[in-house]
Amino acid sequence: MAYKRVEVPAAELERQREICAKIREGLGGARPLAFVDTYGCQQNEADSEALRGYIELMGFGFTEDENEAELIVVNTCAVRGHAEMRVLGNVGALVHAKARNPRLIVAVCGCMVQQPHMAEKIKNSFRVVDLCFGPHELWRFPELYERARSTQKRVFEVSPCEGVVAEGLPERNVNTTCPMLTLLCVYEDTQDERYGALCRDWAEWVMHGLIRTGDGAFQHMITGDANDSQMLIDTLFMTVLFLAKAGVVFGRKDYVEEAKRQCLVHIKYLYDTSCGLYFHGYDFKGRHNYGRVHWARGNSWYTCGIMELIGLIPIEPGLRQYFLDTFRAQVDALCACQAGDGMWHTILDDPASYKESSATAAFAYGMLKGVRLGFLPAQYEAPALRAVQAVLARVDAAGIVGGVSYGTPVGNDAQFYKDIPVCPMTYGQAMAILMLAEALYHTGEDA
Repeated sequence: MAYKRVEVPAAELERQREICAKIREGLGGARPLAFVDTYGCQQNEADSEALRGYIELMGFGFTEDENEAELIVVNTCAVRGHAEMRVLGNVGALVHAKARNPRLIVAVCGCMVQQPHMAEKIKNSFRVVDLCFGPHELWRFPELYERARSTQKRVFEVSPCEGVVAEGLPERNVNTTCPMLTLLCVYEDTQDERYGALCRDWAEWVMHGLIRTGDGAFQHMITGDANDSQMLIDTLFMTVLFLAKAGVVFGRKDYVEEAKRQCLVHIKYLYDTSCGLYFHGYDFKGRHNYGRVHWARGNSWYTCGIMELIGLIPIEPGLRQYFLDTFRAQVDALCACQAGDGMWHTILDDPASYKESSATAAFAYGMLKGVRLGFLPAQYEAPALRAVQAVLARVDAAGIVGGVSYGTPVGNDAQFYKDIPVCPMTYGQAMAILMLAEALYHTGEDA
């Protein structure tokens, strides 16, 4: 199915938010739970993120237990037949949850249900489904949900069409801030004030609206979970880089200084002085580093991110050297635990854990850039180029980077990280692109 992107009028998106507010007010302070189940591609993951944003605005919390939910959303992809049957089997099984809780609303959405034969099948054979809509109606979810809830009639919005995907902004949190760095670069190039106004507003939210935890550190809040008292190394890349660049672009010295301070606070609590690597997270309530695991991708956010930060903002010599010293110590530790084939394991100092591509690509990028800029001696180029070849060996004929671990919250032991599944992810693609772009400077080819 071909899709074209359309611009949804701001007034229409505001109307959906107003519907969310009315639904929330109608709950009278109660906080029912929702379960969002996602099947298929990375675009489906992004769509589910947008749906969770709406659901949270409607006053719901989230659960992974369908038996606790008063709203279940199954977001599907137009996948192969046996996978579609698995989705339908799981949807059909929700009849038991519905029997236990007649108030339960079951919604099925996404590309799979946009197919006419599939929509008809769900309508006729899956009476448990209250709401069914295609991807082009995602932005209208609050309206459609409220219609199904208030009328207690089934709602189907899957009329045949060539397809339009309407995209609004996701809710604001640490992870959704990351793409704003790209938008800020677009604003620099175009001076289009539509982008500039959005970036200014978002940067103000980071500075004054993002939840803080101990020592004023940015709390790693994500969609559906504030992650109380939690600081993760991921935040440096996801949010701090954007704030730093916003400070330069908009002439806000306070943003620049806060970005530097956030780096220092994260190093203070996450840097393992015994080896030069980083722990994934810190809990300010329990005063601990969770499982004290040296998770590869978490470490790579620093390797990659600190090279970016130094190029983004002016940093006084002493502080700049401090950042580079921690970078050098980390790179030395990385070289000591690099596998013979050039990869790094998902737990850096545990050879029994699987090898992971996104972190390997990011390490290679940071190390190669460090050599090119003169922050690392030339001897570090060789292990980085071995990593480049190792990642390239995991790229299939379609350009998909294999061996990428799925999104990973902080874990309390090593086994948690070993159990994270491996599948293609957008950040795996992005890290590989960064790595390859930097590698061109080191292979004698035109960059």
